[in-house]
Amino acid sequence: MLSRLATQLQNRWMDLNAYPDMRPDYKIRQQVNRSHADRPLYSSVEWHQRFWYPLGVQRLLSEFVYELLGECSGLESGRLLPSDRLMPDLQLPLVCWFDWEMVFTEQFGTRFELESDWILDIGDFETLEELMLALDHRLKRSTKTLD
Repeated sequence: MLSRLATQLQNRWMDLNAYPDMRPDYKIRQQVNRSHADRPLYSSVEWHQRFWYPLGVQRLLSEFVYELLGECSGLESGRLLPSDRLMPDLQLPLVCWFDWEMVFTEQFGTRFELESDWILDIGDFETLEELMLALDHRLKRSTKTLD
């Protein structure tokens, strides 16, 4: 029993030591939000109407991305533009928790009732527009197969 307790304590200690590597960089998050502070802050409906409706993106998807990207990144989604680059401009790998892509993928599948072995890899996309169009395509393709 003492050995098991020692192992549990050691695991907790290792978790605490790894925590700084897994958490978001709050300073960079603050910098990114500051760099967008002069942009208008759109509600999810306005954000959809202005940027995503003209591209044919489904409203439910843009609302999902608006909500979840804000939660995962701490960025103000209503200030983000389709042309924002995911890594150089938004710094997503640095402003999000280490497992945000898995969380995003799980939530995407749950919200839209999709089963897939696909996992989001933002390295596959340059801009927010590319990501949104790819998600929209994935969603439309899966809904067609359900019909």
